[in-house]
Amino acid sequence: MAAGHRERVYTRFLNGDEKISELDIMELLLFYCVPVKDVKPLATRLLKRFGSVNAVISANPGVLTSVEGVGKKTAAFFEVLRLLDKRVAEPVKPKITNVVETVRYFTEYFEGMETEQFVVVLLSEQGDVLDTVIFAGEERDRVNVDLQRFSVEVGRVRPFSAVIAHNHPSGSVRPSVADDVATKKILTILNAQAVNLLDHIIVSEDDYFSYHSADKISKLREELLR
Repeated sequence: MAAGHRERVYTRFLNGDEKISELDIMELLLFYCVPVKDVKPLATRLLKRFGSVNAVISANPGVLTSVEGVGKKTAAFFEVLRLLDKRVAEPVKPKITNVVETVRYFTEYFEGMETEQFVVVLLSEQGDVLDTVIFAGEERDRVNVDLQRFSVEVGRVRPFSAVIAHNHPSGSVRPSVADDVATKKILTILNAQAVNLLDHIIVSEDDYFSYHSADKISKLREELLR
């Protein structure tokens, strides 16, 4: 009887039955904790005690085990579901730790943009994105970077490191003299606040340029020391 009932419940779920009840869901969850027995009485007791499936999953394990028929294995199973639900609900922070991740991040960000933007991503020591400062332009080949605003934002966030990037909607990713000058100014501000500039990425529709990979960051640092 129990095996046949379980099979019917599985089938209803897999077929997308819209009439699935709280009791059906509770039973299905208990199938994974109680391998053979009829779990309907236990499912009924749990719903009567806590009121809903969500309340059962959120209940303290010690309180769960006070319900007749709930052992450590079942309580641990519901605790895992609670933790999974919490992790799924939490937004995943973007991470930038190398050139590949940096290029992917900014390629996705700039996709489809027809005007130039300058973006500064402020990072933790572990590479988590703490904040993003955006300077938006209205032209295809020019954007003004407010260095005072940039300095204030860096002081507010207090990052460990930073990555800067801008797009070239016109197509060429070759850095201009203006790009080098802007990079050097930003490097000066970051140095003053003990923040490490990891890279400056220039992105076009189908190409990119990395100051780090081209060894331009270290050369700009050397110029600042002269």
